[in-house]
Amino acid sequence: MTKPTNTYTSRQGDTLSKIAYEYYGSSTGQVERILEANPKLCQQPPILPAGIIIVLPDSEPASTQTTLPPTLNLWD
Repeated sequence: MTKPTNTYTSRQGDTLSKIAYEYYGSSTGQVERILEANPKLCQQPPILPAGIIIVLPDSEPASTQTTLPPTLNLWD
């Protein structure tokens, strides 16, 4: 039995960053994952036309997601 695939149909004005943020809660690293799952998307303009079906990979487990280093404050 295959795992169901999550898909999204683009709407006028969508960008990959916007879709990633809405679906995953963050676009950090997710845009790249969407592009890996949809190699032909790189041929589209940055603002996607309506009607493109995009495969959305499952979210990575928290342990494998990239974490950012703590913020360094130069001034108090």
